[in-house]
Amino acid sequence: MRWIPALLLIVSALMAQEPAPSKFDSQAYVARQFGIAFQAAEEIAPMFGDFDGDGVQDVAIVATNKNPMSDAGGSAYKVSDPYNSYFGFGDPKITIQFGAKDPGASRHILIAHSWQQETPKAKFVIVNLPFKTIELSHFTYKKKTSDALIAHEVGGLSSAVFWDGKKKYRWEPLMYDE
Repeated sequence: MRWIPALLLIVSALMAQEPAPSKFDSQAYVARQFGIAFQAAEEIAPMFGDFDGDGVQDVAIVATNKNPMSDAGGSAYKVSDPYNSYFGFGDPKITIQFGAKDPGASRHILIAHSWQQETPKAKFVIVNLPFKTIELSHFTYKKKTSDALIAHEVGGLSSAVFWDGKKKYRWEPLMYDE
């Protein structure tokens, strides 16, 4: 009978993580929460996970926008550049201009914590993240494991974008793919 509390804990943990919705309209959600200037990328499905580790499902959506800074105040999201921050300079007001002529530079990652609430707990737009493909995975940072986005670049570098547990997203290189 000692195993019953452990079983209940496992079952309750599994039930707390809700499955991804079967019919999620990415563009409607993006327009409502981040503004009509963003266009959800149809070729990359939204990723649902618990990025901030609070037990409530979050969403990450790849979207395009030529100037993600334009509606940051009106739509109450924070623009973040974890890639350039890793190298010592991550002020998105300046770094967003670094790749302005690169066609891939207009792709951003939109993240909403507790996305199913009418007003999400927090919203972020990740800029300047180089990736060919991106996927949801687990990542351990300072002995804490949470969901993270794994970006695979054209040159073979893989990296993780993850919540630091306090107030921002970080970027870390992982390894070279074979």
